[in-house]
Amino acid sequence: MSSPLSFTQKILRITITLADGVSEFAPGQNTLILTGARAMASIRKDPPPAKNVCTCKIFGMSAAHMNAATVVPNQASALKFPASKKVYLMVEAGDLNGFSTVFQGEITEAWASYQTPPNMYFHIEALTGYYPALLPVPPVSYQGGVDVDTILRSITATMGYGYVNNGLSWMLNNPYLSGTSMDMLHQLYKTVPMEMGVDDLVVYVAPKGVPRAQQGAQIPRISAATGMKESPIFGRHGLRVDTLFNSGVVYNGQIFVQSTAVQVANGYWQVTGLHHQLEGNKPGGQWITHITAKPLDKQGGV
Repeated sequence: MSSPLSFTQKILRITITLADGVSEFAPGQNTLILTGARAMASIRKDPPPAKNVCTCKIFGMSAAHMNAATVVPNQASALKFPASKKVYLMVEAGDLNGFSTVFQGEITEAWASYQTPPNMYFHIEALTGYYPALLPVPPVSYQGGVDVDTILRSITATMGYGYVNNGLSWMLNNPYLSGTSMDMLHQLYKTVPMEMGVDDLVVYVAPKGVPRAQQGAQIPRISAATGMKESPIFGRHGLRVDTLFNSGVVYNGQIFVQSTAVQVANGYWQVTGLHHQLEGNKPGGQWITHITAKPLDKQGGV
């Protein structure tokens, strides 16, 4: 993969998967992979209970593919009906040297726009954790004491999501959880002092104040040399800094900021919000990440 400052063609690779058996892109094919099409993606990742959200516009899709992937607004919410449609979205960003996943989730609506010829496009709205927030599941209860890690493993298995625990251990006595899988996660989040996120079909947790594990990766450095745009500023939600897209920056992970002008911003920070604005195969298009973060006293802890 290229470095943030490399002058390469920026590419989005978008994968749409039809998981309901109601429709297909071609006989026996329920997955469509679009690589290098002119496309736009706006991706937001904020603290719970907010869900990660992605809005896409894809240009140049065939009418047949757009019809197959169409999800009428509110249609996806009726999952208990056989004719309802489950459609999944994955967005990857990169260049000819490789890609990084920036979003995975469930499509809430998708439709073709023919209103601005010749610039017709396919519009997609998607959320992470949308389907698990719709359907109630059997209540979860335990007699006596149980570690929250055991409960979380059970819930995420029901969701079909991955699970990563970065050192969280907390005992609960006689817990009882009900509602949807996402309801149960939120109940635990409000009860247990912990960090939690649902990102790209993975639920991750850590003790309160401990950043998300960034396995196998160095902590991203945000500076003028790595693509920082202008200087950091501060708001009521903490540090705000913009940088050219950097795949190493993840929600609830760490960054290291280095600014000559705003030296109080220098040091380690924990990411509390991300907004990627990406335009693939468009000369001069946006390829940027907006970051909100809270301070860390030292690397690895608040």
